[in-house]
Amino acid sequence: IRARPRTGGRVLLLDREDRLLLIEERRDRDSSQTHWLTPGGGLEPGESALQAAQRELYEETGLRLSLGDGPPVHVARRQWSLAGQWWDQTDHYFLLRVEQSSPAVQAAALTESEQSLVLGSRWWTQAELMKTTELVFPQDLLWLLDRLLGRQPAQARTAGRVLLVDPTRRVLLLEHRTETGSVWAAPGGGCESGERPAEAARRELAEECGIRLALDPAATADHIESRRWNAGGVAYDQTDHFFLVEVPSRPAVSALDRTEAEGLTMLGHRWCSVADLRALRESGQRYEPDALPLLLEGSPAAGTPVGRAGER
Repeated sequence: IRARPRTGGRVLLLDREDRLLLIEERRDRDSSQTHWLTPGGGLEPGESALQAAQRELYEETGLRLSLGDGPPVHVARRQWSLAGQWWDQTDHYFLLRVEQSSPAVQAAALTESEQSLVLGSRWWTQAELMKTTELVFPQDLLWLLDRLLGRQPAQARTAGRVLLVDPTRRVLLLEHRTETGSVWAAPGGGCESGERPAEAARRELAEECGIRLALDPAATADHIESRRWNAGGVAYDQTDHFFLVEVPSRPAVSALDRTEAEGLTMLGHRWCSVADLRALRESGQRYEPDALPLLLEGSPAAGTPVGRAGER
């Protein structure tokens, strides 16, 4: 099922202590699983992303606040589903701060569909966001907040990763243990001194999977994504360079060349189709990059307003 393109407007609403307001929603009408999102939703016909963000903010929180007329501070693309329909959504985020401490909010004008999905709201501290195992969007939220608030940056790191795709359009992912559960990610890792991202991607693929791949050291990444993550008490501000490589047959995966640390944190591997990725997301599991289904599909750019599809 190909996802339909859609544009959204969303609000990063901070109180005076830098707590962030998030809305808790069911993942689907009959689902017991939930996730957390910033206030916002899809554009109605004739709306701009800014107008949609301001309208949705009032409808979901009862707060009549002006977002001004500035550009979005962040744009992120994701896929989500509702009642069997998948959406390829480009969200435009606008920053707004209130001078109160965690002001009370109450939905003012939810649609019938939204009433069946929205469960409530909560003001989150950054420490709570860092520790939570619940699903929060956008997935790079902590990195985004650090950048917007001008905090001391985390340790900068550049990495190379391989999106290895077999003839059935399945991509090789490794499951990594994290401080808040696990995540499925493409083979790869940080650049060593003097390495270019493609060189790091090729080396890490060999170390983590036992797969030797010819990859031009000067190759240009097919996708670049920044994220913030933590390991051993150290925060990293990482830029991942993804190189999509199609292979004529599925190679065997070996763990023999993994380092001791990799052996302790890697839990397994699997070849995932777009349908598999969507099933992982629906079950509450995480994968990186968030745009992976779009890269596998080679789908057209999102951005066409199609009206409401429920919440989001």
